[in-house]
Amino acid sequence: MNFDCGLVSAVWHWMRIEQQKPVRRLRKLLKKMPAVPNADDIHDFRTSSRRFEATIHALSLDSGQSGRRVLKQISKLRKRAGKVRDMDVLTDYLSSVSCRKKEKECYVRVLEHLGAQRLKYARRFESARQQCASELTKRLKRTSRHMDKLMPSNGKKDPDPNGVFALVTASALTLLAALANPARLGKNELAPISAGSEGATKLVADG
Repeated sequence: MNFDCGLVSAVWHWMRIEQQKPVRRLRKLLKKMPAVPNADDIHDFRTSSRRFEATIHALSLDSGQSGRRVLKQISKLRKRAGKVRDMDVLTDYLSSVSCRKKEKECYVRVLEHLGAQRLKYARRFESARQQCASELTKRLKRTSRHMDKLMPSNGKKDPDPNGVFALVTASALTLLAALANPARLGKNELAPISAGSEGATKLVADG
């Protein structure tokens, strides 16, 4: 059965663009992230890191030493960012809750506690980012080149569509699924503490 070479080339082109997006975004964030990142910065970093990890796994680049090292560094930063994100989610949720007048003082104390915790975690994230930003940026650049080597180069003959179409389609679908559904943190998916959990109860009690 013959397949359209143009279709195969289009799939390769789409994969090349999509797989590079999280790499470019991470490199930019590592260079220009503010010392105290806001909620959007943290969310953007975590989402981009998840998409990058999904891409690495989809392209089977996590088996080599270089791939494992960059994933380890990204994972460490993402976990630090996750603690900041937890405080953002809890603060956002608490801000939407109505409280009675007699509970106002406690309400304000909890918000102040969350703000102080966020600042502490944000500083830890920034410290970790500064320590590995230079090396990680270089690793991401090398990984980006490695990704491109897996794709047919511009100006070169396209691969035989009869021999690679199934592989291209499978890889494209895997990558699409991974990029479309990266693990994410929502109000009901707090980590390491969750709404209604013992940790959340302690947080309010400590406030």
